[in-house]
Amino acid sequence: RRAGARGWCRNRPDGTVEAVVGGEETAVWRVVNWCHQGPPSAEVDEVRVERDVALPASSKFEVRG
Repeated sequence: RRAGARGWCRNRPDGTVEAVVGGEETAVWRVVNWCHQGPPSAEVDEVRVERDVALPASSKFEVRG
């Protein structure tokens, strides 16, 4: 949210995190770069980026359950 991006993220049952991020290119890359580190308790092994994923028209970023 602080990066100014829109989209969503969620924890998946297998322990991975899935995110769909859109917005201005600099905001998106701020989020992608942060994903390489994650929050303090995270253990990040890999970050994969796929382009041109359909993004809902929402103008906010939400955390899904």
